[in-house]
Amino acid sequence: MSVAKSVKRPSPPTYHILAGGWIYFVYGLAITAIGPTLQPIRESFGLGLAELGLIFSFMAAGYVVASLFGSPMSDRRGRRIFIVGGSALMAAGIGAMPLAPTWPLVLAGVLLAGLGMGLFEGPLNALMVDHAPEGAAKWLNLLHLFFGIGCLAGPILAGYALASDVAWRLIHGALAAAACTTPFPFVFMRMSRPVISRAYSFAAIRKGVLHPVFLLMMAVLGLYIGFEVALSGWLPSFLELEHGFSRGLAGISLSALWGGIIIGRMLAGLFLRWISPLPLLALSMALAGPLVLVASLVDNPAASLAGFGLVGVFVAITFPIALSQGVSTQKTARGALAGFLMAASAVGAIAFPPVVGAIAGPLGLRAAMAMTAVLCGFTAIAALWAAVDVNRRKRKVRDLRSNIHDPVPAATVGAQPLKRSSR
Repeated sequence: MSVAKSVKRPSPPTYHILAGGWIYFVYGLAITAIGPTLQPIRESFGLGLAELGLIFSFMAAGYVVASLFGSPMSDRRGRRIFIVGGSALMAAGIGAMPLAPTWPLVLAGVLLAGLGMGLFEGPLNALMVDHAPEGAAKWLNLLHLFFGIGCLAGPILAGYALASDVAWRLIHGALAAAACTTPFPFVFMRMSRPVISRAYSFAAIRKGVLHPVFLLMMAVLGLYIGFEVALSGWLPSFLELEHGFSRGLAGISLSALWGGIIIGRMLAGLFLRWISPLPLLALSMALAGPLVLVASLVDNPAASLAGFGLVGVFVAITFPIALSQGVSTQKTARGALAGFLMAASAVGAIAFPPVVGAIAGPLGLRAAMAMTAVLCGFTAIAALWAAVDVNRRKRKVRDLRSNIHDPVPAATVGAQPLKRSSR
């Protein structure tokens, strides 16, 4: 019986998954409520599209700073303080937005929310990997399923609220109230500290960061999150301005994208039984690119909306697979590696959504949305490159093991120089 228990694969405790899922659910609500409320916010402060895009940049900038600090420190100090503190900061930032009388103060609230999100996300994901390193892709996919559910509910609730003439400030105030509940489960939860050896050092971090697969996963996350935030942020405006949707319906329609992502994450567990994570990621992103082009350029509103929903199905697995493959390159310093990966993803969120706004000014949102297909293509290339590197390393290990277990060829090779020297 003891043998059977020893071979059982570990898994995170259920209450860790549920508490982490609640944070991610509220996080998803808050993130996707921004898109439907962009136009009311723009009208409140008299902004242009390019200025409006700064809301994503400020949130991502705070996220980068906090990720680079909180995630590595959680390896030393434990995960709890950063998960609790980060979720509390997220609630404070979301609450500051509807109270702000001027646009700069709205951006300050967004920056504070981004700091909180970056502070908790890396340690929370590292906590799950601590409990189940071998099944990291599976468990992180489950954890991020809660994020997808929140992202599905966010635009529906915000869209219905806008259709009922509820002010955007009240919508974000309600989100702040929900966010205030997220720290409490982790305050009282029993949580083991990460196992860190004395050898843990900057050298260990450097070794993990310079691993080719890790660098490629940083690129994947930067490109993908830039793509995801651009689509989530601008899709309601695209449907309203290009296809004539009412403001409430445009907000609700964002749920098509996130509904597709939820379906994709539920299907991922099945596909991962037959296909390795990295090849699956490369294939899915390669298929997503053409779908984005069709969904952006087609004139039929229903076909466009269905196309973006199908895009969600194909891109759903990108974040959990890239994160799990990246942190798996180094057994120690998982929090630090998660922090670098989160920071890379936030760089994409800083760079690409404002570009959509800048392109939309002269060319229109239709062209700007279509150009995001390029990000899918580059993501597929990076994932394929990583898959090739992993296979190459596995072949080297197999060849080395075969030489060790087959001493005859090695003895023959070693004997040849001796024969030459005897002559």
